[in-house]
Amino acid sequence: MSAGEFDRAVAEFSIKLRGFLRRRVRDDATADDLTQETLLKVFRSRAALRDGQRLEAWLYRIARTTLIDYYRRNRPTESLPPTLTS
Repeated sequence: MSAGEFDRAVAEFSIKLRGFLRRRVRDDATADDLTQETLLKVFRSRAALRDGQRLEAWLYRIARTTLIDYYRRNRPTESLPPTLTS
């Protein structure tokens, strides 16, 4: 897959990626941020794509990893009150 083909395919698929991420977060702004972060990862690691026929699966895997990282970063840091832990 040439660089131009890759760029076009990813650009066309970005709307689906945003929808995938939007269904898993609370608001549009977060979905936009995660979509942008995913696309940055995609373009930075395009050399890792071995098979152009598997582009969609590869994009979703990167989006899922980005989503997992988001939830890990935003994990609550406060302890539960003692009345709730019993």
